[in-house]
Amino acid sequence: MNEKVSGNSNVKEEEAPATAKYAASKDPIELRIHMHFNDREAFDDNWEAFKKAAEFTNVTLKGVAPKSASKSVEVFNLMMSSGDIPDIVQGERDPLEKFGKQGAFVPLNDLIDQHAPNIKKFLDSRLDVKRAITAGDGNIYFIPFIPEGDVAEGWFYRQDWLDKLKLQAPKTIDEFYNVMKAFKEKDPNGNGKADEVPIFDRNNANWMDHYLVLWDARRSMVIRDGNVGYGPLEPQFKTAVSSLAKWYKEGLIDKEIFTRGNKSRDIMLGDNVGGMTQDWFASTYKMNQAMKDKVPGLSLQAYAPPAGMDGKIREATRRDVIAGYGWSISSSSKYQEEAIKYFDFWFTEEGNRLNNFGIEGITYDMVDGAPKLRPEMLQGTLPDNLLKHGAFTQTFGLQEFDQELQNISPEAQKVMNEYRENKYSVELPPILKQENVDPKLLDEKTQRYQYVAEKLQKWILGAENIEDNYDEFVAQLKKMNIEEALKADQAAYEKYISVK
Repeated sequence: MNEKVSGNSNVKEEEAPATAKYAASKDPIELRIHMHFNDREAFDDNWEAFKKAAEFTNVTLKGVAPKSASKSVEVFNLMMSSGDIPDIVQGERDPLEKFGKQGAFVPLNDLIDQHAPNIKKFLDSRLDVKRAITAGDGNIYFIPFIPEGDVAEGWFYRQDWLDKLKLQAPKTIDEFYNVMKAFKEKDPNGNGKADEVPIFDRNNANWMDHYLVLWDARRSMVIRDGNVGYGPLEPQFKTAVSSLAKWYKEGLIDKEIFTRGNKSRDIMLGDNVGGMTQDWFASTYKMNQAMKDKVPGLSLQAYAPPAGMDGKIREATRRDVIAGYGWSISSSSKYQEEAIKYFDFWFTEEGNRLNNFGIEGITYDMVDGAPKLRPEMLQGTLPDNLLKHGAFTQTFGLQEFDQELQNISPEAQKVMNEYRENKYSVELPPILKQENVDPKLLDEKTQRYQYVAEKLQKWILGAENIEDNYDEFVAQLKKMNIEEALKADQAAYEKYISVK
């Protein structure tokens, strides 16, 4: 056997029963991989999913990241500064792109065209993903983790309160306001106190986005008819903020919504005072079971968002086109062709099933021709259960929506499908990539974000009135070069949509 040698990899002497259809290498080889994520997980050579992948591809991965490390970014930076870059590097997408443009990682465009038919087919069918992973210089330096579907969160109401007050889930802004007033004033929890909190939210930083869209308002960049704009400069922004301030003043919004944070859902439901929220489907439906002993009869049900002032239904959240992690190939690797073929395996039907469902007979069984997760996989947290076997690292590859559906209740599935079929989720502006950006513009972007957030909080809490100082607010944004930034964003957007 001829042995192909590099500083990174070596050919394994034993033969492997690779399936010719998926083989990334004629001979068995071992590629080194840096993988450390979530500040706690490192690649484990014993992961069963990757051992199974080796049987298909003839490629075995050898992890190099220290398992004892607790800071993924720090481990990544130390690896990069050492100069000893393994064949495959998992990391956050921005650093992968940055170091790719510096020459540390090989551009994948030609490798994909020549050796990765499944990745190429996927990117040709998902222009949004292709655009998202194409750097400002036109190159692709990493393959990301891609969540399937756009639905993320939904509007939940206390169904038991609606039933008690003989109300229907609201379908318009006016109906929503009236239902929230009823929740506040008609004692639906029956304790004789006016302690109900109609609107609560775990996302203390971004909660207002869920409701601004009722007026088609945004608090950051927005793209309308191909033109890049800025939500706070649009007239409907002032109307929306004035309405939220009114709701807050009337006690319809949690008084601690800006500070209560992630425990808000547990507290509001556990104390039997919360009336509605906007949150993730799977975990929020599970609150019905979690609270059944503490709050007997509690029933959270999801519905479509109420229609906005223009009659359109909009859901402010949606899944990112690509997630935060990806895999790159080292420029120093002697196995670039084999590595991209290995990447391509994970985009085949067999590889995608292995990634999403793990090992047949261990984590799932085939039922009527489709993978069905075993009950023990659905106890606790599904991603953690799969990761014990090396599946679904959420650092690379595709997520099958069916996998997630198996982990949520039939009720949640029904409403999620309604959101998907009716395309309630708004189109979010893409992450625009600009080459050689003036650092001053980046600083001003951060300053504008903080300024808008501070003003929003003051307006909603009633410390200031947007009607009184909106013109001053706009003038300050212009002083912070919002107009210059929008011109740069417009140019970046036109470059973004030029990727075909």
